Amino acid sequence: SLASPAGLPHFTALRKALLAPLDLGIDEQTLRSLAPEALLSRLYRAGIDIDVELKQMLGGGHPNAVHRLAAEILRRGETAWTTNFDELIESACIEDAISFHRIQPGDEVDCDCGLGHLLKVHGTLSASTVLARAEEVLVPLGAAWLERLRQDCDGAEVTILGYAGADIDLRFGLETALVGARHATWFTQPKDLDDLRRRFPRALG
Repeated sequence: SLASPAGLPHFTALRKALLAPLDLGIDEQTLRSLAPEALLSRLYRAGIDIDVELKQMLGGGHPNAVHRLAAEILRRGETAWTTNFDELIESACIEDAISFHRIQPGDEVDCDCGLGHLLKVHGTLSASTVLARAEEVLVPLGAAWLERLRQDCDGAEVTILGYAGADIDLRFGLETALVGARHATWFTQPKDLDDLRRRFPRALG
């Protein structure tokens, strides 16, 4: 959701905005080395309402080409997964009059309603909470979510856009699921390729 006209901030900008009014006694190099989830956990323990802050900073923007592609996938009755909290895919669907079924943490993932399914692994901004802190995402996905991911990829043509694959909760289940795909195309920047191959050796090795 970085590309125009979405224009939502990268975590570097989020981190700067969150830390601006605080004095946590952590040097700049350490802050840069902290995973986003670990930093958000520290801020939460320091009394910052992470959910409110994320909703304020990620609540704007307009759908870009990637969001509209996801919406078209949903129009066809297929499935799109995202770890993003923003609701620009939903906005693209609303603008194009596309009906879909959104599934987020706490929902039943096994559904045969016939609509395209948008699976939001870490929740969504309009929910009461989003899953952003280390204690929430450094554990594997639940068995039902892992099985849904496996089924969605099994024998399918899978395309991955704009995802670094760094989420611990999703990483191992995604690698197993990709091994079962008929074909997988991962669009990434050349500088990220070595990290992806390290994180997904069976799928991308």
